[in-house]
Amino acid sequence: SSGINAEYGETDKAIESEILDMIRAKYPRDKFIGEERKESSAWGEERTWIVDPIDGTLNFVHQNPETCISIGFSQGRIMRFGVVYNPITQDLYTARENFGAQHNGTPITVSGQTELQSALLSTCLISRKPHLTAIECGNMTRLSSTCRGLRAVGSSVLALCNVAVGAVDGFWVCGLHIWDMAAGGLVVREAGGVLISPTEGEEFDFRKRRVIAASSTELAHLMKSKIEPQPEGVYNYDP
Repeated sequence: SSGINAEYGETDKAIESEILDMIRAKYPRDKFIGEERKESSAWGEERTWIVDPIDGTLNFVHQNPETCISIGFSQGRIMRFGVVYNPITQDLYTARENFGAQHNGTPITVSGQTELQSALLSTCLISRKPHLTAIECGNMTRLSSTCRGLRAVGSSVLALCNVAVGAVDGFWVCGLHIWDMAAGGLVVREAGGVLISPTEGEEFDFRKRRVIAASSTELAHLMKSKIEPQPEGVYNYDP
């Protein structure tokens, strides 16, 4: 109901405010980008904390345990470290630039899968607009007919972490924001995975709201060959 959704919206804001207060107490000059503070979301060269207080909000509303808190840190528009925590399952994913990724303190690596027909993939359905949903369903049909299996988690951050830990081999989605990819994207890279754009001729950029994450460059490009990106302009750049 709208009352329940409003209540959990307030929970989002309360968690983000608590995280912001803790960061500002130690690093008052650092910049902050949060899901609930979109007005301050310009991503620049400064030291910047990028926070999603509840990723998988709908899962959270329905008491589905696939939900988490995501905190990334960047400087010079490079992700330096990331932390993802699921307080329900107590799964903790961490990554630091050039120092690898860990799950509950144990180093993790991607599966290394290179073949689409042997790959388990995942995605998230972001839009409810019929024409955009039709594009994503087409992508799911093409990939599910050629890969080993397809899953939908409902939390893009945890889906990225699933790639990093080798639980799935690849993940794609259009419509994310920088706070949906900052920490999870670094976890994937530091676990040996790759991030590319599903749009032909476009380099991956955390601001561009679309990603293919995979256990190998070969698999990422095989996935890309089956994916129709959303029309240009549907998902605008994050600032």
